[in-house]
Amino acid sequence: MSNQTLPVIPQTATNRRTVLQLLAFLTGSASGLLPALLRSGTSVAFAENHESFVEIAELEDFVEGVYVTETPDGDPLMLLLIEAEGEDPAVYGLSGVCTHAGCKGQDNWVIEDEVVVCRCHGSQFSFDGEVVKGPASRPLATFEVKIEDEMVLFSKAEA
Repeated sequence: MSNQTLPVIPQTATNRRTVLQLLAFLTGSASGLLPALLRSGTSVAFAENHESFVEIAELEDFVEGVYVTETPDGDPLMLLLIEAEGEDPAVYGLSGVCTHAGCKGQDNWVIEDEVVVCRCHGSQFSFDGEVVKGPASRPLATFEVKIEDEMVLFSKAEA
């Protein structure tokens, strides 16, 4: 064994006052940045989601039933066109991806007995996306769609 001693590393004393000053500085900095962070785009995105609609199809291209297309972002969108005698047609916008196993596509969806059926495993959903019968346990996302001037319009905002 050697008689060498290890070097002594000086310890700096962190006192209570230093810690409190640091915390006060960090809190003040964060509170000054918070309003700017909250304003950075959220109000604009919110307004766009609730007020701007995009044309996605002409009404004459539809027949009553299920029509699967894509949102402007490329996500599967299922449109349901329901026509009742003597009334204007109603259109519903739902996610075109089943919440059970992710099945999607035009041939996957059908309307039977006033519910939307996923043909993959038989999950059934109401026109507002709620699960009527499993195996799916989560509802389909719903989107704002409307008919205006013979055009079907879509909004990114979930309904």
